[in-house]
Amino acid sequence: MAKELSIFFSKGGFSFFVIKNGDLIYHYKKEYPQNAFELQNDLLNLTQENALYWRQNYDIVKATFNSSQFNLVPTEIYEAHPEPLFWLEFNTEIFELDPIKNINIPEKNMVLIFSYANEVDEVLKHYFESYTVEHSLQNLIKKTTSHHGKRMYAHLFFSSLSLLVMDEELVIFYNIFDVNTKEDFSYYILNAYKNTDLDPTQDTLYCQGDNLEEYLKMLTNFVHHIEFI
Repeated sequence: MAKELSIFFSKGGFSFFVIKNGDLIYHYKKEYPQNAFELQNDLLNLTQENALYWRQNYDIVKATFNSSQFNLVPTEIYEAHPEPLFWLEFNTEIFELDPIKNINIPEKNMVLIFSYANEVDEVLKHYFESYTVEHSLQNLIKKTTSHHGKRMYAHLFFSSLSLLVMDEELVIFYNIFDVNTKEDFSYYILNAYKNTDLDPTQDTLYCQGDNLEEYLKMLTNFVHHIEFI
């Protein structure tokens, strides 16, 4: 019987799911301080609150990061400079000990390079001998396969808004924004519509995430086709 622990880390919070044979057994969600130097102790405290679940044996442990320290590069361009740090050296939020991952996305002919906080990595090592690290973009891309034409995807988790714009199977735009207000939410989405030549009255916005109904009230005045995924 397969048992999985799936953990999601984002700026401002994290959650985890315990899944057994495809059924959701437990879900936990919590905000945490954004200061990375406080993060390790805070996460250890939060996980100790849920030690019953974190100290079990799992067939799969997956940690997904909604990391804004990333770059998305066409495969042929990445192969000319296949050093992950080369593509992230401009990012001032990366610290010396932060792990860096590069993940091939063959269906889009792209390579995703991203880093995540070493403090989080130390917490994962504290509990698990092995685990898989992914980026939230990988999950978002999986949602795109049943849709066609020009469209946008939005994922809101705590204070982070991920936006992905597709034209058929081609990635046109992807970025992660800090959202503090409903106005921020609408601004970033409408600006992405404008900058990628999408029509908010015609091209669909697919949404997933936290408390979306409240955030979408203002946006529905401008974006006419919104669906939940």
